[in-house]
Amino acid sequence: MENLQQATDDFIEAMSSPLSSNEEVNSLLQGCFKHLADASKEDVNFFMNSRSFTVQRTFKNLRASIEIEEELTSEEIDNWLR
Repeated sequence: MENLQQATDDFIEAMSSPLSSNEEVNSLLQGCFKHLADASKEDVNFFMNSRSFTVQRTFKNLRASIEIEEELTSEEIDNWLR
């Protein structure tokens, strides 16, 4: 059960950080699933009933950027909108 707790703590820490990438969060979530699959039913029930967290991921500190790949003609835009 300690492995499951550590995996979940790592996942929660990554979810709480706006600097964590989606890939990192997903990888840590997969680790939680692995430990859940290996745990006994009693351990899972105890763990699920004793753990909770709330996380609001925001990206206000990340800079947005737009990269223009190609400029469309008026005709291409009209066709795309149809």
